Amino acid sequence: MIDMKDLEAKSDQLNAVDFFKPMTFKINRVEYNPRQEQPIKLHLEGFDGRPYKPCKSMLRGLVQVWSDDEQSWAGKMLELYCEPSVKWAGKETGGIRIKAVSGITAPFDLVVQLNKKQREIQTWDVIPDAQPIVKEFIPTHFEQDINEATSNADLDLIVQTVNNEFGADALAQIKDAVVAARGKFVVEGE
Repeated sequence: MIDMKDLEAKSDQLNAVDFFKPMTFKINRVEYNPRQEQPIKLHLEGFDGRPYKPCKSMLRGLVQVWSDDEQSWAGKMLELYCEPSVKWAGKETGGIRIKAVSGITAPFDLVVQLNKKQREIQTWDVIPDAQPIVKEFIPTHFEQDINEATSNADLDLIVQTVNNEFGADALAQIKDAVVAARGKFVVEGE
């Protein structure tokens, strides 16, 4: 029988499939790599190592609402979701879109170029600057860290983080992955 974990995408970034519902994040830091296909990496609280890389349309909107000083974006919040109609190579594959941002006082209308002939307006809602962020537990975000762990100490830290931030129910969801990973570090004779 095929293990479903063998079917999961391996990625160094957040993907549209990670967003089964809209989720709000605080930006910890911003990484700018000029003249790259995806020049901005937004490192989000709770997802160290797997940044959100906004597409050019979303990036243009962020510059419009927050300025072209990307370092000033740290500390701001955004709500992301999966938009299934987003096309890549002419096919609907889904993509990450922004639903709301902090740092604005009224909804913002962004003109998005769909193709050479079509545009649409996407409205970004306001996230109040003082809004608390409810952290969502997404097992696949931790499973990559578990698979890349190089010691039992690394696994202990992941287990402690999940337990402290999300509780025992979340810990139960990653138990099998942690147990399997610990098997890599068993020393013969123990």
